[in-house]
Amino acid sequence: MTQDTPEQPEPAYIYIDGFLKKGYGLLEKGNIIDSIYRIEKHLGSGAQGDIYHVKTTASGFDLALKMINIPDDQKDKFEDIIGSVKEEFTIIKSLHHKNIISVYEFGYDRKLGKYYYTMDYLKGFDLRRYVEKNPSSSYFSDIVYQMLDGLNYLHSNNIIHFDIKPENIFIISTDGGPQVKILDFGLSEVKKQNKQNLNVKGSLSYLAPEFFLNPEKISSKIDLYSLGITLIHVNKGVADTESTDHTGKGSIIKAINEEYERNMEFLSEFRDKKIKAFISQLTEKNPGTRISSAIEAIISLNRIFNTDFKIPAVHHITSFLNNPKFVLRDDIYDHIKALRK
Repeated sequence: MTQDTPEQPEPAYIYIDGFLKKGYGLLEKGNIIDSIYRIEKHLGSGAQGDIYHVKTTASGFDLALKMINIPDDQKDKFEDIIGSVKEEFTIIKSLHHKNIISVYEFGYDRKLGKYYYTMDYLKGFDLRRYVEKNPSSSYFSDIVYQMLDGLNYLHSNNIIHFDIKPENIFIISTDGGPQVKILDFGLSEVKKQNKQNLNVKGSLSYLAPEFFLNPEKISSKIDLYSLGITLIHVNKGVADTESTDHTGKGSIIKAINEEYERNMEFLSEFRDKKIKAFISQLTEKNPGTRISSAIEAIISLNRIFNTDFKIPAVHHITSFLNNPKFVLRDDIYDHIKALRK
């Protein structure tokens, strides 16, 4: 896989904060943002703003830049929204790990009257598409290790991702082989204030059962469960689950059970016994019997695949929900609590 072949019929995909776009189009090329960034391409638009490929005017360094849009009906809450976004951005910026996308600057363009932030500009493929193009299982243990290493780092910093799925695992090519980047650390206050529909759609298949049944006991194990389901889907070629609204507790529980049985049926069809055994440990329905941490999962990975991946430092985490760094996906957590009433 090559990264710099935009002239080819099928160019590399580019991931920018929740948007997966082909590298076409030169919208507003040459415009300068905050006297620092020159727009190269307009990559996508969403409820939260516009996303651009930019280069720094001083050195030509490639970045992704997202302009933050505040809806007109939320202008009266502007200061609160931006204040919360800044606080969350500071936490996200403090994360430095080779397997996690980085964010760099939170700024304000006076001419446009808009805030923005910058992050890595990545060329490559999401995990689903990468496996489609590289069906061999030879990279399985290495890619899984990198995912677990990144998750361990997040969990050690008292952050649960909450949205691990194929689209949020990105693979770029390096001289040393494929490199994993964990993506989509949405600024939840912007999402919440934009009043996006928080009914459970699409990602239901990847959510651990306890996410709905007992959210007060949410732990990092839910990310491990989501990783297990992700590995099932990409290795079985399972497409995204069709979006369905589930607005009542009964319908959600029914959907959870149906999705679980569906995923376990896929897993039962795996021919590679090692991969099947490893994924089974991640996807135990009962969190009490599920593998307990990313560290433990790496130890199990080494044992099953006879590898010798480095064991990251162990950190003791007491409480996610009472920790001030528990800011990502808090809107989802609140919504789930409301659904259970």
